[in-house]
Amino acid sequence: NDTTHFVLVKSLNALLRRGNTRRTKHYCERCFHGFEEAQNLEKHRPSCLRFKPQAIKFPEDNYLYFKNYRKMVQCPVYIVADFECYVKEVPQTESTEFKATQKLKEHEPCGYAYKVVLSEEFAGDYDSELVVYRDSGDGKVAESFIVSLHEEAERLAPILETQKEMELSPEQELAHKAATVCWLCLDPFIVGDEKKKKCHDHC
Repeated sequence: NDTTHFVLVKSLNALLRRGNTRRTKHYCERCFHGFEEAQNLEKHRPSCLRFKPQAIKFPEDNYLYFKNYRKMVQCPVYIVADFECYVKEVPQTESTEFKATQKLKEHEPCGYAYKVVLSEEFAGDYDSELVVYRDSGDGKVAESFIVSLHEEAERLAPILETQKEMELSPEQELAHKAATVCWLCLDPFIVGDEKKKKCHDHC
């Protein structure tokens, strides 16, 4: 009658198939993953039954909070890099002609550039110019980039190994002693809690 809102699904494959294609796909009744070939679906079923069905779980709290406080602390050194590529045709063979996914083009690196960015404390001693590399025809752009990063890591290693005593002005020392919360995450200090004790760095 007119009040019925149930619909009989005679074919799950027809229900899940996109309307703009005539290609038949075979769908798993458990995870709804689609396969071009029926035999691939049969191979998939045993492994699919080993796991629990997927489900979206929302946070129990109604709010999400920023927690990556380490990203708010100034980094003494970092590298900004960029690759340039050109699009190259991928030769097609008989073995790839009938695959569901065909790789037609790929990105081939032809050069890169990077700049070492330093904090003011180390800018004078470890400055370097912008590095620009263009492919010389050997096709080893990526390898050259990795070698350059290793060389930069060796050159900049003393920065990361440097440990200095923190020097506070009298005003900063008074502010530190009077503080009851962390300056970065704003969590309160807790006496006796090693993770929430007062220190000069982030608690």
